Amino acid sequence: MDTAAPYGTYHVTNSGTPRSWADYARRVFELTGHDPARVSTTTTEEYAAGKRLSPRPLHSTLALDKARRDGVRER
Repeated sequence: MDTAAPYGTYHVTNSGTPRSWADYARRVFELTGHDPARVSTTTTEEYAAGKRLSPRPLHSTLALDKARRDGVRER
């Protein structure tokens, strides 16, 4: 890194609009010659109904505040 950021853990990701797993699946369908409209969405609650799953956050995008504050810029 070309910054004098203090030592520590930084979340560094691309910027832009967060994407869902359904968005990624649609893109894979598109790239492999399939109709992306065939990909349907489901809520976490619907998916987990009747299953025993590990808890997961509803919104799991990484905050870039600390990295930005310390001069780290995403491209």
